[in-house]
Amino acid sequence: MTTARPTLIEVAEHAGVSKSTASLALRGAPVSVEARERVHQAASELGYVYDRAAAAMRGARSGTIGLIVFDLANPFYSELAAGVSEGLEADGALVLIADSQDDRDRQSRILARMREHRLDGLILCAAAGSTAADLRAQIPAGLPLVQMLRRVDELASDYAGVENAPGMRAIGDHLIALGHRHIAFAGHTAETSVQRERSAGLGQAMAAAGLAPPVTIACAPSLAGGLAAAEALFALTPRPTALVCFNDIVAIGAALALAQHGLTPGRDLSITGFDDIMEAALRTPALTTVASEARGLGRKAAELILDRLRLPEAPAQAALQPARLVVRSTTGAPSANGPLHV
Repeated sequence: MTTARPTLIEVAEHAGVSKSTASLALRGAPVSVEARERVHQAASELGYVYDRAAAAMRGARSGTIGLIVFDLANPFYSELAAGVSEGLEADGALVLIADSQDDRDRQSRILARMREHRLDGLILCAAAGSTAADLRAQIPAGLPLVQMLRRVDELASDYAGVENAPGMRAIGDHLIALGHRHIAFAGHTAETSVQRERSAGLGQAMAAAGLAPPVTIACAPSLAGGLAAAEALFALTPRPTALVCFNDIVAIGAALALAQHGLTPGRDLSITGFDDIMEAALRTPALTTVASEARGLGRKAAELILDRLRLPEAPAQAALQPARLVVRSTTGAPSANGPLHV
């Protein structure tokens, strides 16, 4: 003997709400928290399973938000994705995550595939070199969009980012207060909004102190990039006494390079990062960096996309995550022995 499957009407009656409210709650559309909880509780008690595919075929929202990042191997972006997922899950939505590996062609292919999933919205950390014209051609017109971390000029959308320039200025002020006058910046090889803002922040600190702009060493934002940046620094004249790195991963790579030469960060050369990934505090010596709370940034991006779904015509919003200097052991006064020798 088979038992008839419970219906949406039965779920609504059990929850004490209308059929339309039950439907909205189950597909993740905006309803009151109380109504959503009652509907989900009723569905669970009755054994009702919401068929999202069928709902999508009837023209309802898919309940799915796309998220494209460019480096899931970096713990910062894994935390970022976790924050987005948490923020969307609280509203009943699902996140579809893809990694562009910072490649525009790969990003284009991902966007094409995501269109097949009838997304309700997109959160995009754009690949380096992305243009507004390219993205407008690849993202369906009218699809709610939040740019995260990187902002593509002339692409209108909501934006969730980090206070990059103030954070990097705080790093510069810290190093200058310690006595550093020759500072290098291990920056991204690609031109991005984050690269420009972080470079500008460090430059502002040095200009305010009457110092020459930092020497920039272009490197990939990776461990290998940090290793290469440190090796390049050894050849500079005059040799910098501090290396400001684009992110924590680059800084860790630079610290490894010093260790290979029998040198210690904070004693022989000051090194700083940006992001404050978990490993930054666990290393020996622990890394001086800037904390921007990746998971909170992801939750803010989720909040922005959900706001856009509720109020499609509202003015665009920009939310910047505070950047906080975290001083640890990889920074100190310039070595009393003079410039670094290898």
